[in-house]
Order: sequence, then structure tokens, then C-alpha cells
Amino acid sequence: MFFLNGYFIPCRCERELIEKIVQSVWRIVQATFTLLDSSQTFVGVNFRLEQLSSLLAHDANDVRFIGITGMVYDKIFHHFEVHSFLGNIREVSKKDQCGIIFIKKCLRNKKVLLVLDDVDDLKQLEVLAGNQSWFGMGSRIVITTRNEGLLVQHGIAASYKMRGLNDCEALELFSLNAFRKEQPEKDFLELSEHFLKYARGLPLVLKTLGSFLHTRGQDAWKSVLDNIHTVPNPTIFNTLKISYDGLEDMEKRVFLDVACFHKGKCMKQVIPILDNSFEVSSSIMIDLLIEKSLLTVAKRIQYDNSAKYFIGMHDLIQEMAWTIVGQESKEPGLRSRLWLPDDILHIFTTNTGTRAIEGIGLQLPEIEKVHWSCEAFSNMHGLRFLELDNLIISSSPKFLPCSLRIIIWSWYPSKSLPPSFHPRFLTELRMHHSKLVRLWDGKENFPKLKCIDMSFSNKLIGTPDFTGLQNLEELILLWCKNLVEIHSSIAVLKKLKVLNLCGCESIKSLPSKVEMDSLESLILTGCSKVKKFPEFSNQRMKSLSTLFLDATAIEKLPSSIEHLVGLTKLSINRCTKELVLSSLYHLRCLEVLELSYCDLGEGDISDDIGCLSSLKELDLSGNNFVTLPASIKYLSRLEYLLLMGCQRLEQLPDLPPNRKLHVYLFDCTSLKRRSCVFFKNKRRTGQI
Repeated sequence: MFFLNGYFIPCRCERELIEKIVQSVWRIVQATFTLLDSSQTFVGVNFRLEQLSSLLAHDANDVRFIGITGMVYDKIFHHFEVHSFLGNIREVSKKDQCGIIFIKKCLRNKKVLLVLDDVDDLKQLEVLAGNQSWFGMGSRIVITTRNEGLLVQHGIAASYKMRGLNDCEALELFSLNAFRKEQPEKDFLELSEHFLKYARGLPLVLKTLGSFLHTRGQDAWKSVLDNIHTVPNPTIFNTLKISYDGLEDMEKRVFLDVACFHKGKCMKQVIPILDNSFEVSSSIMIDLLIEKSLLTVAKRIQYDNSAKYFIGMHDLIQEMAWTIVGQESKEPGLRSRLWLPDDILHIFTTNTGTRAIEGIGLQLPEIEKVHWSCEAFSNMHGLRFLELDNLIISSSPKFLPCSLRIIIWSWYPSKSLPPSFHPRFLTELRMHHSKLVRLWDGKENFPKLKCIDMSFSNKLIGTPDFTGLQNLEELILLWCKNLVEIHSSIAVLKKLKVLNLCGCESIKSLPSKVEMDSLESLILTGCSKVKKFPEFSNQRMKSLSTLFLDATAIEKLPSSIEHLVGLTKLSINRCTKELVLSSLYHLRCLEVLELSYCDLGEGDISDDIGCLSSLKELDLSGNNFVTLPASIKYLSRLEYLLLMGCQRLEQLPDLPPNRKLHVYLFDCTSLKRRSCVFFKNKRRTGQI
């Protein structure tokens, strides 16, 4: 045994002692080396290395595969007997497939640090890092990739997603390249901030732009800034395009559509559009594009605490996509996608549309009137997607391409669709604020049409014959105030899920009987002239979950409402006529029942209301009863009982023994007896 400068070294011979001393000294000295250019400063590396330490776990005696985007190789290699950095695997693997022989035979029993940089194919991992048995204990195999899906497929659970630089780090890296110091010159600070905003933390962009601007004056900086969105830097563009080049053809088409038309939209809205545009299931493709860091998804909590997911991408990724489309032709009419106002203006003022155009998307922040000629549509025989929002065109189209699959056109200028328009592939037709009086006369066969949305079309007076629309899933006619007629053929649309007639105040009647097997939501709120509600076909309406009859003239619910066994919300607030309730006994799934301001008197609420075993919210505000049914005490799941403005109510029955129950009694001026329930904010809200 030997002691060397505080170290205890057990050994059996002088040779072994020397080897151990050399290994110990080498490890200490190695830690001070830099494999990379020592003149370079790596901004933000130390912080990210600290985050990685838990994944690397140098002291753990096992073999670990770790996925990572970014590299700190020269900071950690001294922990290992053998270390190897295999850079640019994407390109090298195309030329050399012999690595498996070296790795399996030479590294099996050694503690190895193996870095596989820029992996883009599962076969590369299988060849170079098959499994843990190839390596000695304590080994760490680090894989950098743009495709998270490869890590999952290879069974790598531990991964670290390298984030962009924060504002301070970005300013430091940009300044080191532009000024050769950590902070910018005072006169260049404001200009520098514009470049930082453009780069959004991407080191490649910060370094490339900073180096290019080094020693240049303010005029040159301003010129580069003016051109930055229209003249892409080739180094940045070519690097970002690597991920795009690795996509399959359909993935490329989906990616370009998102970049040109759908960035920032809700995923729930985008997925059906892409599905119908390409006749594929696009959800898996969106997932793949997210895995390859080409798309992002942001979660946003809505006012009702529900979550919505919005599709996005880095601005530079989007500009790369735009450049790819722009490179198709110098002439806008020969490009596949048009989204820039000037390009679209050029097409419609020069009548230079062609078959090459697949999609047009223009969403203006404010309404704008334009003098365009719709003749340009006559040559767009390949157009599948059309979105024109907040655009009032002076002329009416005499022709629309029958190749269209998606039409989203607010302020449509004509009273009807062109008579020659027979789009057999059309799946979605949305025309808010249109001048349409009727969509078409007689019967039309649109076998793929799933959605019609004519909301706020105040000139619309009737709906078409729905016989040829057997795949229609949504009919939305919000606030079509002059709509007087709903064609009777709507009653047998077997696939219709949503029927929304909110605010259609001129409708007087509905079909006497409906057999909509798939209907999930029926909204008649504000149909103030509707007096009679349709009968529901026996055993045909099990899917209906929401029924809104607020502010209608309905006097009595049909007895067939008992067939709506899947109903979860029934709202009949503010009826204009005295309401007679039918038995709700069979509605065992009902969670919300709203009957406020319906002029309900004593005895109008049936005692079988206590059978609504799933009820959570009951709103009886503004009615004229004196007492409530005693059976309310059996509503064991009730959480909200609203009785505001029930001025004739004299006493409450025994209430459910639910600690979550809140009862609202504001302006119940005749109330004499209150049950023992939880008091909370009584003075401010009238709640006990």
C-alpha cells in the first residue's frame, strides 16, 4: 500500500503503482484540456451542464443512453477511460458502415463516453450503439438528434431538450461575434436588440449574424435588418433546411401548409383542415413534425378552465418554409401557396392564376374593401384551400374551382354560389357575414361535405335540400336573423353532430320529428318564434348531450324527451311563454339543468327531479314557486343550487348532505326558513 499526497493507493507491485499514478494524474490534467478551439467562449454551457448532471450520473455503475440536443463534450470526457466524438453522423453514415465492428470488439469492457452527433436514422443507432451490453459499466452514450422519435424507438428514456439562450446569454453570444466583447457598443444597443428578437435564442443565428456584422457600420446593420425577412442568410437557411429535407413527401406538404396558413391556430381546428385537404390522417404527421422540432404546441387555459392547444413554430423555421415555396418560381401564379397580400393582389389584378396554386390564405386584422377580379379563379384548377378573412371584394365570382376542399371566406360578395360550382371534394364551407340568400337551389350532391357555417349571414332566408349531404356533421347558422326556413330533409341527417341555430329569430317552425342518430349538440337559443319542439325518435337520439332552448317560445317539452338518455346539459332559461315541464325521470346522465326565469309556479317542478342522480348544477332563479320538491334532498352530487330572485319562495326543503353544496339566495325576499348549509360570502353574493 502507498500513500501519495493524501491519496491511499492499494497495489501489489511497482508497475501497478506507476500505472495507477499515471491514470490519476492524467485524469486530473485532462480535465484542464479543451478539445475545441480555446479561443472560443461557449455561452450558457455551464448552466446547461449542471442541468445534465443528474442524467449523466457519473458515479452510477451502469450503462446509460442519453438523448440530447447540443454538446458539452469537452467538459466531461475526462471521467472516462475511452472517449469518442463521432460528429455529423447524418453524412458520415452514408459513407462508412464499419463502426459496429470497432465498437463491439474494442469498447465492450471499457468505461466509455461515446457521443453520436446529429443522428437522423434508427439504423445509425442500431449500428453504432446497439444496446447496453456493448459497453463497460459506467459508460455514457450521448446521442444528439433533431428527431426525438428516434430516441423513443431505440428505448432511450432519458433525454434532455436543449433550450434556446435566454436574453442575457443571447446578447453575450451576439456581442462576442459582432464586437469581440461581451456587451455591444452603446450606439449599437438598440439595433442589437432587433437582431436578438429575430434570432429568438438560436445560437446559430446569433453567431452567424454577429460575425457577418462585425466591423460594419450602422447603415450596413440597418440594411441587413431591412432585408432580414426577405433575403435569408444562406448559412442559416441551409442548416435549418436539413430537417425539412429529411421529411417524407406528405410530411413536407403538411409542414408547408402549416407554415403558410395555420401557424397560431387551434390544433382542433387545424387537424380536420389538413385531414380533408390531403385525405390523410394528419395527426401522426403533426406529432412527427413536433418530434423533429419543426413544429411546436402551446397549451392555453381558457376562461372556463378548459385547455386548448395551439400549433406554432419558430419564426426562422417559418421563414425557411416560405423561402422554399418562394423558390418554386419568381412568378406568384406558379407557386403552390400564396399568403402574402402583395402576391395575392398581383394574382387577382393581373388574372395570372394557374393550376400550380394549391392554397390561398389571407387573414386581415381589419375589414378592407378591394377591387379585384375574380376571373383569376378560372385557371386555378388545382386549388384545394381558400381562406379570405375580412376582405370585401367588389366583384362576384362567376367561377370557383371544383377542386376546392376547404372554403373559408367571410364577406362573400354574391347572393349564391356559381351555378357551375359542383365541388365533389368539398369538405368544409365557412362563409361568415356573407351576402348569400341561398346556397343553391334544388338538390346538390356533395358527398364529402362535413361542415357548413354561414353565421351572421343576415340575407340568408333558407337552407338547401340536405338530401345529397349525407356526410354532413356540422350545420352552424348563428345569428342568421332573416332565416325563416329549415328544409325538412335535415331531420334524417344520420351523421349530423352539431346543429346551431342560435339567434335565428325569424324561424317559426322545425321538423315535427327528428331522427339524427349522431346528434350531440342542439342549440336553439334565441329562436324566439319557435313554439313547438320536435318529437325525438325512439332509441335514435342517445348521442345528444347538450340541448339549449333559452329564449324560445316553447310552451311544452315533448314527452319523447325521455329518449335523450345521454343528455348532460339542458338549458331552458328565459322562455317567452309559460313552460310546462315533462317528466325528466329518465335523464339519469343530466349534470346541468337550467330553468331560470321560466315563470314556473307552485307544483310545476315535478317531484321526480330527485331521480336525477348525476345532477351537479340546478338553476331555478327568477321563478314563482313558494316551495321546492322535497325530493331535492336526494340529489347527492348537487354542488350548485341557484335560486336568485325567487321572491315568492318561503322556505327551503332539506338539502343534500353534500359539503360541496353552494346555495345562492340573493333577492329571495319571502324566504323564512333556511336549512343548515355551508355559509360563504353571504353578504356579497347572496350565497349561503
